[in-house]
Amino acid sequence: AALPEAWVTPNETVLIHAGASGFGTAAIQLVRLSRAIQVVTAGKINYKKEDFSEKVLQFTEGKGADVILDCVGGSFWEKNICSLAIDGRWVLYGMLGGKTADGDLLGKLLRKRGHLLCSLLRSRRLQYKAELVQSFTEQVLPHFQSTDPPLQPVIDSMFNMEDVEMAHQASLCKIVYDL
Repeated sequence: AALPEAWVTPNETVLIHAGASGFGTAAIQLVRLSRAIQVVTAGKINYKKEDFSEKVLQFTEGKGADVILDCVGGSFWEKNICSLAIDGRWVLYGMLGGKTADGDLLGKLLRKRGHLLCSLLRSRRLQYKAELVQSFTEQVLPHFQSTDPPLQPVIDSMFNMEDVEMAHQASLCKIVYDL
């Protein structure tokens, strides 16, 4: 639900958090399909030593990201605001980093004329979900057989069913169980 609500257009810069997650790997491909530019954070970055907002600003030559897809929430809010372009869209669809944001979040968001969009598919009406599936079927599924650009599910590993616990501990992306 997060990507359609962001209205991503060609040549926009999109910051995607948790790029190695299932949503992250899908978002990277869908952003590429939209002909936008993806900037990705993943678990291997040492967030205590490396500041992703500095990297985003450096990459965008000081402009910032037009869109932020954020499943982290609370602990990233300040760096997200720094990373956000003027008139940018910040789509919050998770709170892995906590639910609270202390400080001047609203003031800083106002100064950037930023748009904060909050999205959870779980609480959406059935009609909305059906329209989303229909749109995905028509606009995205054909690209799994295409080469311009191709879409591919990212499978980290394959495990036998008896190794379920080990699979979840080691998972970076999608897991396939051999039944």
